[in-house]
Amino acid sequence: MPVCSFRNIIDQYKKRRFVISCLASAQNHGFSHFTMSLTNTVFTTFTAGLLLAIAFDTPDMPFQKLFRSLLLIPYAIPAFISVPVWVGLMNPEFGVITEFFEGIFGVTIPWFGHPMWAKAGIVLVNLWLGFPYMFLICTGALQALPT
Repeated sequence: MPVCSFRNIIDQYKKRRFVISCLASAQNHGFSHFTMSLTNTVFTTFTAGLLLAIAFDTPDMPFQKLFRSLLLIPYAIPAFISVPVWVGLMNPEFGVITEFFEGIFGVTIPWFGHPMWAKAGIVLVNLWLGFPYMFLICTGALQALPT
């Protein structure tokens, strides 16, 4: 089965089978898991952004501009700075999030040692990085509606 690589792109494009071969290759290499993960992260990011946009759409809410500005902080911090901070927060020995779960529930979460918890950690970090964008989009859409 051909693999989607740069060298294969030219050959497959000439044969006009590029898309079909790439999809077949992706299907054999866990494409369904990829689409499920992508759907989960996009759905959670959009849902969080939409719910926050609806919550902050009240015009007479006190400190509305301040709260909206604070919600945009994750969007202003680059991902190459945020991701190592999150790795430190989820550190199995010294992480704040791990210590929180250990103190409240008495369990240590293996964020990097178990596939399910690794996926949950990735969704959590992606939610942190992506919800401000969806918040902006949904806020703009809600403000564009006629009153």
